Amino acid sequence: MPQGLGHHRGRRHSLTSWPAPTFVVLFGESDDAEMRRVAELTGGAVFDAHSTSLTGAFKEIRGYQ
Repeated sequence: MPQGLGHHRGRRHSLTSWPAPTFVVLFGESDDAEMRRVAELTGGAVFDAHSTSLTGAFKEIRGYQ
């Protein structure tokens, strides 16, 4: 599959037209810049678990929605 394209229900979509926002949780050795880009392309948001626990990050996501 070409980079930047995905399949959803048999149809091709660019990441900018993907129907659902992606909420990214930064933790461990994740590539922060790449993860921020995914959130940006999908209309989602970034939550940083480097400065809090994973549980805290997921609680933030629940409050964000």
